[in-house]
Amino acid sequence: MSLQTPFKLGDYLVTPLEHSLSFLDDENRTLQPKFIEVLAYLAAQYPRLVTREELIEAIWNGNGYVGEKALTNAVWNLRKAFDDSDEPIIETIRKTGYRLLVEPSYVEVESTASEQVNDVEVAPKTPRNTKLYALLLVALITIFVTISQWLAQTNSSKTRVELHNLTSAPGRELFPMLSDDQRYLLYAWRQINHPSDLFIKDLSQPDLSPRQLTFTPDTEGSAIWGEGGLSIFFVRKDWVKEKCQIVQMALDTGQETILDNCPPKTNIYLSLSSDKSTLAYTGTDEERGIGIYFKDLNQQNSTATRFSCDRSCNYTDRSVAFSPDGKHIAVSRRMEELVEDIYLVNLSDKSERQLTFGEGDIKGLTWSNDSQKLIYASKNSLTRSGSVIDIDSGTIKSLNIDGFSFPRAIPNSNDLVFHHWSIPAFVAYMPLDGETTATPFPMIQSGFSHTSAHYSEIKEQVVYVSNESGFNEIWTADPDGTSRKKLTKLKNNLVAPRWSHDGKYIAFLATLTDKQSSKIYILDVNSLSVRELKTPFDVIYRPTWSVDNKSIIAAASQDDKSRLYKIPLDGKAPSMLAKTPARFAIETTDDKIWYVKGSNRGLWLLDPKQSDKPINVLDKTRFKALYNWTVTSTGAYFQTNLKGHHRIDYYSFKDKTIRPIVRLPTKTLNRFGTMSYIEKEQKLIFTQYQYPQVDIKRLSHPLLK
Repeated sequence: MSLQTPFKLGDYLVTPLEHSLSFLDDENRTLQPKFIEVLAYLAAQYPRLVTREELIEAIWNGNGYVGEKALTNAVWNLRKAFDDSDEPIIETIRKTGYRLLVEPSYVEVESTASEQVNDVEVAPKTPRNTKLYALLLVALITIFVTISQWLAQTNSSKTRVELHNLTSAPGRELFPMLSDDQRYLLYAWRQINHPSDLFIKDLSQPDLSPRQLTFTPDTEGSAIWGEGGLSIFFVRKDWVKEKCQIVQMALDTGQETILDNCPPKTNIYLSLSSDKSTLAYTGTDEERGIGIYFKDLNQQNSTATRFSCDRSCNYTDRSVAFSPDGKHIAVSRRMEELVEDIYLVNLSDKSERQLTFGEGDIKGLTWSNDSQKLIYASKNSLTRSGSVIDIDSGTIKSLNIDGFSFPRAIPNSNDLVFHHWSIPAFVAYMPLDGETTATPFPMIQSGFSHTSAHYSEIKEQVVYVSNESGFNEIWTADPDGTSRKKLTKLKNNLVAPRWSHDGKYIAFLATLTDKQSSKIYILDVNSLSVRELKTPFDVIYRPTWSVDNKSIIAAASQDDKSRLYKIPLDGKAPSMLAKTPARFAIETTDDKIWYVKGSNRGLWLLDPKQSDKPINVLDKTRFKALYNWTVTSTGAYFQTNLKGHHRIDYYSFKDKTIRPIVRLPTKTLNRFGTMSYIEKEQKLIFTQYQYPQVDIKRLSHPLLK
């Protein structure tokens, strides 16, 4: 078929010559020609997966600079045009390309029923018997097509992707889990300007208000059902008092039992073994530290046993899930900030197998009911998505569900529930002229995510990370958000770009040469060449620059000890700047080094001209920021998290006082964000998030069958 031949996709008619698309014989919608060309090309290749490179070659004549962004935009607009469809039309294969999920049905152009002779219409003569046979043939074809469509619809209903909203209240509904009889939904609900509480919703009575289970001023979440649905287990936290507890509640009486303490600054995950006798959770111990612990529920007041490695470990266990057959436990392990992978551990002999390689931030995992598949959510390139691992073969396939987070399998079903988290980040700026109350404004905002902005006074440009091309790439823009330009095409999860003081280079973190470990890379802004900065360290954190532009300043770990180093660009050995723990540092033009030892550990100053011993400028009760802070010639701006909201504060070097600058809703700032100051315009720029609206959905998917 020609790429100009009209075709149907389900109830849609696509007419390439008219650049139009219509739904159920409604009036035609005209789309941009390139959008239709992409769709027609995918239809011609059905059901084959078409790579992005092939599409750019075919539609944009191989012009990658234009095609990368244009293709992403075309697919986004096509999906929007198919809003009326009950099933997805275009499937995105992460890091590869696209394919159609619906078979195209080409429409033959009808030949004219009359003949034109010398501009005079002459009706053709057709014998009566021929007309009768034609009518019978049309009737048979109609019957055949009707039966075929019915069979196709019946078959597709068994294999198509189906999403159903289970909640839609304002705020965030999180960590869903259905009861064994699939009647009751257990979840946490964080209403606007309130801490999260636990609720149960009776799905058989959708108009009935959910039943509230907890009423404390603390934050409750990560709840799971106990045996027979008679009790639940959950996490209770008080962020201000740094308190965390694993709690069991009897549903008939509401009586609570505190099972153990947990680390207050860490995400906590729970899982119950198939025989309901063992609770696995993220716990802590003064001697053995943070990790996964097992609690024997058959013995009252039993001491939890440590499952995780606790000596000379180069990772931290995070998510955890028992398999339904009781043979395995799946654990996600955080190697460093950019790398977290899933491991399968045999419970009988503790042997293990790595299932993923170079994944990003794991956002929950669950098993299929037959223990043959593991479903997990991960955050890569500023977006969340879901994947399915076949345990026997190790193959991984994408669910292609944006915002997929913290899935839970539904008992006695192939379906699952998850909470849908799709909250774009954007670069915001805040005027600090002092004439009016500070208020953030969007600087770089769109349907994609933009984050980690840093300003260069020499270049008078902002460098930032954007997932506009489908990957976290490095971009630059003017301070007003215009003149945007993509500098890299590395198709990787690039993090934390930082200008050198002379504006010639940009340092950043990525996993280009080793998917299991992040490295520092240097981008030459003029040539756009990229090179790795070789270091001897096991783990390295976000880089900044020395004032002379000859070295990178970064915290790094070796043998589980994190210290602050100066790493020369010429390949010479790194030198240690501070013997204390460290995480992030900034050197100012007066040769002073400001740094943090970690979150909630204060702001420190190292002045080599005065002493080799660091000074605690702000203690941990007043300064708890990790990365989201910056220093100027007169003071420091930093994020402060308070109950129910964030605040940006300013510390004056002159009078040693802290002044609140602005108050923002909770979850609109992140401690992993960045801040930068534009002195010429008296602006503070930082990463901000839209206020989150998170709902719970039920998913039916062919990959879960």
